[in-house]
Amino acid sequence: MGAYFLEELRKIKTIVPQMTVTNWSAYTNQPANDGVEVISDSASDVGRCTIWGTTYATGALTYETVTLTGTTVVATSKTDWGYVYGIFLGESNGTKITRAVGTITVREKSADQAITTLTAAEFQDGMVCFNCPGQIVQFSNYSGTLYWSTLITAATSLNAVTEVGVVNIPVLVDKYLSLISDNTGAVVQLIVMEG
Repeated sequence: MGAYFLEELRKIKTIVPQMTVTNWSAYTNQPANDGVEVISDSASDVGRCTIWGTTYATGALTYETVTLTGTTVVATSKTDWGYVYGIFLGESNGTKITRAVGTITVREKSADQAITTLTAAEFQDGMVCFNCPGQIVQFSNYSGTLYWSTLITAATSLNAVTEVGVVNIPVLVDKYLSLISDNTGAVVQLIVMEG
C-alpha cells in the first residue's frame, strides 16, 4: 500500500486549491465581437490571468492568457470574443495560481463595461476550464451540484456528467476540462496528475 501511495504522489503535477464553481451565464456586458480588458485597483496584481470564452463567429471554446500589470489596463490580443465563461488567475493548465490582491475587473473593450470582478484573495470566477490534454484530473465535490465535460465545447447541464456530493472522481481529459454548477455553486478542489 505504501509503495502505491508514493507512486501516486510522484504523478501529481499540480493541485488547484478549493474554489467555488458557478455558472458563467450570470455575466453581463458580454463582449459580442469585441476585445476584453483586465485591470486591477492594486499595483500588486501582476500575475497571469486566463480568460475562457468563445469566438464570436463560430462559438468555439477558446482562451487567452495575459499578464496583469497592476493598475494598467491589459487588453487581449483576441478582438472577437463572443462570450466570457470564466476567469482564472493562473495559466490555462491550472498552474502558476496567484490570488487577487485588490479588485480585478474584467471588462469588454469598446465601452469599458464590467463583465465580472475578482476581489481580494479570489483566483477564479464563473466556469472553470483547463487545457490539460492527456492528464488525469481528480476532483472532490465538497458541496453543490457539479457538471463536468472533457469535450472541446464548454460544459452545460445538457452535455455534461452530473455529480452531487461525490468525492475523488478521476477524469481522463481529452483536450479541455470544463466545470460549471447551478446557481447555488459547488465547492471543488482539483488534483492534476500525469495521464
